[in-house]
Amino acid sequence: MRKLICITLFLTLGFTSAVFADAVGVTPKVITLSSIDILKNIKKKVNKGKKKIGKKIKSLNPENKIKKEEKKIKKEKKKIKKEEKKSKVG
Repeated sequence: MRKLICITLFLTLGFTSAVFADAVGVTPKVITLSSIDILKNIKKKVNKGKKKIGKKIKSLNPENKIKKEEKKIKKEKKKIKKEEKKSKVG
Protein backbone atom coordinates (compact mmCIF):
# COMPACT_ATOMS: atom_id res chain seq x y z
CA MET A 1 0.00 0.00 0.00
CA ARG A 2 1.30 3.45 -0.78
CA LYS A 3 2.09 5.21 2.47
CA LEU A 4 4.03 8.28 1.38
CA ILE A 5 1.29 10.48 -0.04
CA CYS A 6 1.18 13.53 2.22
CA ILE A 7 4.32 14.76 3.95
CA THR A 8 4.13 17.82 6.15
CA LEU A 9 7.41 18.95 7.63
CA PHE A 10 7.83 21.11 10.73
CA LEU A 11 11.35 22.15 11.67
CA THR A 12 11.80 22.77 15.40
CA LEU A 13 15.03 22.51 17.42
CA GLY A 14 16.80 20.52 14.72
CA PHE A 15 14.13 17.81 14.64
CA THR A 16 11.58 17.16 11.95
CA SER A 17 8.04 15.86 12.32
CA ALA A 18 6.59 14.12 9.32
CA VAL A 19 2.95 13.26 8.89
CA PHE A 20 2.38 10.23 6.70
CA ALA A 21 -1.19 9.73 5.55
CA ASP A 22 -2.42 6.46 4.10
CA ALA A 23 -3.76 6.38 0.56
CA VAL A 24 -7.28 5.78 1.86
CA GLY A 25 -7.04 8.66 4.31
CA VAL A 26 -7.14 6.45 7.39
CA THR A 27 -5.48 7.68 10.59
CA PRO A 28 -2.33 9.66 9.75
CA LYS A 29 0.82 8.38 11.39
CA VAL A 30 3.09 10.97 13.02
CA ILE A 31 6.76 10.11 13.13
CA THR A 32 9.41 12.31 14.72
CA LEU A 33 12.88 11.76 13.32
CA SER A 34 15.99 13.79 12.80
CA SER A 35 15.98 15.58 9.46
CA ILE A 36 18.94 13.48 8.26
CA ASP A 37 17.01 10.24 8.81
CA ILE A 38 14.01 11.54 6.89
CA LEU A 39 16.20 12.63 3.97
CA LYS A 40 17.82 9.17 3.89
CA ASN A 41 14.40 7.48 3.87
CA ILE A 42 13.16 9.71 1.05
CA LYS A 43 16.34 9.02 -0.95
CA LYS A 44 15.83 5.25 -0.51
CA LYS A 45 12.22 5.48 -1.73
CA VAL A 46 13.29 7.53 -4.77
CA ASN A 47 15.97 4.97 -5.65
CA LYS A 48 13.47 2.11 -5.29
CA GLY A 49 11.10 3.98 -7.58
CA LYS A 50 13.84 4.41 -10.18
CA LYS A 51 14.61 0.68 -10.08
CA LYS A 52 10.92 -0.21 -10.48
CA ILE A 53 10.58 2.14 -13.45
CA GLY A 54 13.68 0.60 -15.05
CA LYS A 55 12.28 -2.90 -14.57
CA LYS A 56 8.94 -1.89 -16.09
CA ILE A 57 10.66 -0.38 -19.12
CA LYS A 58 12.67 -3.59 -19.58
CA SER A 59 9.54 -5.71 -19.26
CA LEU A 60 7.74 -3.65 -21.90
CA ASN A 61 10.58 -4.10 -24.40
CA PRO A 62 9.51 -6.84 -26.88
CA GLU A 63 13.09 -8.11 -27.30
CA ASN A 64 13.32 -8.81 -23.58
CA LYS A 65 9.97 -10.64 -23.67
CA ILE A 66 11.31 -12.89 -26.42
CA LYS A 67 14.47 -13.57 -24.39
CA LYS A 68 12.34 -14.50 -21.36
CA GLU A 69 10.29 -16.92 -23.43
CA GLU A 70 13.48 -18.51 -24.80
CA LYS A 71 14.82 -18.96 -21.25
CA LYS A 72 11.55 -20.60 -20.17
CA ILE A 73 11.73 -23.00 -23.12
CA LYS A 74 15.35 -23.90 -22.27
CA LYS A 75 14.42 -24.57 -18.64
CA GLU A 76 11.53 -26.80 -19.70
CA LYS A 77 13.83 -28.75 -22.05
CA LYS A 78 16.33 -29.26 -19.21
CA LYS A 79 13.57 -30.52 -16.91
CA ILE A 80 12.37 -32.95 -19.56
CA LYS A 81 15.93 -34.26 -20.09
CA LYS A 82 16.39 -34.76 -16.33
CA GLU A 83 13.09 -36.64 -16.09
CA GLU A 84 14.07 -38.85 -19.04
CA LYS A 85 17.42 -39.68 -17.40
CA LYS A 86 15.69 -40.55 -14.13
CA SER A 87 13.17 -42.78 -15.89
CA LYS A 88 15.96 -44.59 -17.80
CA VAL A 89 17.96 -45.21 -14.61
CA GLY A 90 14.91 -46.19 -12.57
